[in-house]
Amino acid sequence: MPVALTIDGRCAVAAAALAALGELLWGVALPGHERAGALRGAKLVRGDSPQRGRPRVVVSRSHTPPWVQRFAGLQGAELLPFGSAGFKVSRLLLGEADVYPHTKGLKEWDTCAPETIARALGWSVCKLRGDEHRYNQSNPRNHELVVCRPGLRSRVLEDLKEAGALEG
Repeated sequence: MPVALTIDGRCAVAAAALAALGELLWGVALPGHERAGALRGAKLVRGDSPQRGRPRVVVSRSHTPPWVQRFAGLQGAELLPFGSAGFKVSRLLLGEADVYPHTKGLKEWDTCAPETIARALGWSVCKLRGDEHRYNQSNPRNHELVVCRPGLRSRVLEDLKEAGALEG
């Protein structure tokens, strides 16, 4: 169960329970005060940490659109299927993956806490075209989410466009 606080539509403070792992991740994404941790001591990975081998991309176990395979091919990536947006983002934060792109079906309450913790650890978080998320909007849909290492961001956004993720 995630919980998050925003200030002026921006991520500020959050916590997210990873029940399957018995862990709770937390983060503060206020400029100049960024920090994050894990209640039970899981080792969190910063976005600027070294990448191991070819990119690892987390995707949905149950509804992976056709553009995902094209994107993985362009990236030369390995696909890792998992459930829930928060759990997928946690795979990056725990060093098991490098990129998480998602296009449809998310709401603000699915993305705000994971985004806050990722930002606190220096990961790049944006929409498919590179725009920033704004929270507490009248429409809570937040379909587009990209979380990746900052050094991969430009190529990830280019490859998402080429793979057809922006269509539809």
